[in-house]
Amino acid sequence: MVKDPARKIRKVMQRHLPPDMVLDASVEHLIYMNYIMFIERLAEESNKAAQTNKKNKITIDEIMEVVENVMQEFRG
Repeated sequence: MVKDPARKIRKVMQRHLPPDMVLDASVEHLIYMNYIMFIERLAEESNKAAQTNKKNKITIDEIMEVVENVMQEFRG
């Protein structure tokens, strides 16, 4: 498990930016908050799918069932 997910996200973002570009702290914060909201929404929708399928455990099947719709919500 990642101890500081915001730090991990920052590192991933920096790898995809030109070497001379730096993310402002407020941008990092917004990206992290969007990430948290996405994970929460994915968990909520996966839980609903598991309940609909009469399961008490979320599996990859439930996640794959809802991930496209959740991703579309966050594309803006």
